[in-house]
Amino acid sequence: MFELKTFYCPGCGTEIREKLHDCNDYVCTVCSKTFHVLIDEDSQRVGFVSVDEIALANPLGLPKGSIRAVTTILLSLSCWILILINSTAPGYLLGLLLTVTGYYFAFRKKDGTQKRFYDVATPLQSPLSLPSGSIRNVLIIGFFISAIVLLARKRFMEPAYIEFFLILTGFIAGHLLTKILPHVRHATVLNCLNHLKALIVLGAVVVFCIIMLAGHHERLWHVAIALSCIISFYFGSRS
Repeated sequence: MFELKTFYCPGCGTEIREKLHDCNDYVCTVCSKTFHVLIDEDSQRVGFVSVDEIALANPLGLPKGSIRAVTTILLSLSCWILILINSTAPGYLLGLLLTVTGYYFAFRKKDGTQKRFYDVATPLQSPLSLPSGSIRNVLIIGFFISAIVLLARKRFMEPAYIEFFLILTGFIAGHLLTKILPHVRHATVLNCLNHLKALIVLGAVVVFCIIMLAGHHERLWHVAIALSCIISFYFGSRS
């Protein structure tokens, strides 16, 4: 028997005072939004699925994420070419690459994992209709080769490059960790790892901020870069 409990409209937060029924629609009297109600028989937990969402076409009719994929690849390619021809990649390009690469890795994963309900009749599409993970693998390989080229030319330790590659490496390492952790089935181990990562990154952020605010960022440059790598690793592992 389903007991009447207190629920709130996902659209406006108004308290719902009427009894809800599984697989029926609920229309909020305040915001007028419509939600499909799903009730779990065992736990009696209630879920709301919006039926008012506007279905927008993908930009240019391409598979979802294609524009982001092309943008990220073109910007990365320009950086790789500059490195290969022994020209200097400007700092703003490296900064932009950290932004778009981090955004791409994080949101490409969310696109495929945040859905609560699936339509089995709809085929999954990857950016540019390429095999899943292709763009990310190209980015990892491309930057790895670029780092090797810089090392061979003894330019890797230039401040702009070392900062960029260490922060990027931290993020990618964290992202790769998310590929390994799903194979660990022990909840206690996973929780301990998450708590440990959280403590480490919070400690790294506190020390990093102290170095910045105390004006020691130039004298303790190597420490600041190492802390930046730890912070980027955490965000990569949570992407």
